[in-house]
Amino acid sequence: MAAKVFLLLRLSMVAVVLAAIATVALAEEADPRALPAQWTTAKKYKATMDAKTRQAFDGVVAAATAEKRSQAVEAVLQQQLNMDVSLSKATSSGDENNYVSVAAAYEKAAGAVIAATPDNKLRAMAFAFDGAVAPDPGRCPAVDKPFCETYAKTEKAFSGTIASGDTPKSKLGITDAVLKLRLATDANINKAYAEGDKDKIAKILAAYGQAADAVAAAPPPEKLKVMEKTFSAVAAAAHQEAAAAAAAAAVIKV
Repeated sequence: MAAKVFLLLRLSMVAVVLAAIATVALAEEADPRALPAQWTTAKKYKATMDAKTRQAFDGVVAAATAEKRSQAVEAVLQQQLNMDVSLSKATSSGDENNYVSVAAAYEKAAGAVIAATPDNKLRAMAFAFDGAVAPDPGRCPAVDKPFCETYAKTEKAFSGTIASGDTPKSKLGITDAVLKLRLATDANINKAYAEGDKDKIAKILAAYGQAADAVAAAPPPEKLKVMEKTFSAVAAAAHQEAAAAAAAAAVIKV
């Protein structure tokens, strides 16, 4: 109960900030987050999305242990702010179908969190919500050219590294190592897209593209070693940047 009250208080603070932003926007033009009256389909999707994401977020906080409750609340607030940015952009695009697509993606992400076991809800939220607005590799090359170029390079690096194994047993071990690096790669790229920072997106795509180039240039016996070194370095840099941003935010709160 205390955690829920705390979450509501924090959400109230966020609401005040967002209300202030909306007030400024209204002084110049209509609030970009307000859906046009004629977007009847989008409004239905939004209502469903709102209900499911609220259930998912409440579930994440309720499932967190006392030690991780503060972390869960912070994570929920960050995802809500990311959602607000993405949905605002979709509204500003003037394309109702675009908004519906984004809202449906967040509804699907919420469903994954709701279905997750209590001990996995926080991780499921990070994976599902960060990936909600990232480009779909299955639609390449029709979407986001820089993403598709990086995706093609990393896939080539992954498959080339697995193929470098000279025995079925060695290939199995390499596949396991590559899978872990691939999951980390997807998570870091998705997180950048979820936060909506264009510079950060460009930076991490370029970094993974360079890492993939290094793997492609390495001789077969060295591919796994080069991949572990370069891809891990990109992930470490991304985590350091996130930690620095979190520390800066903590200072501002104080």
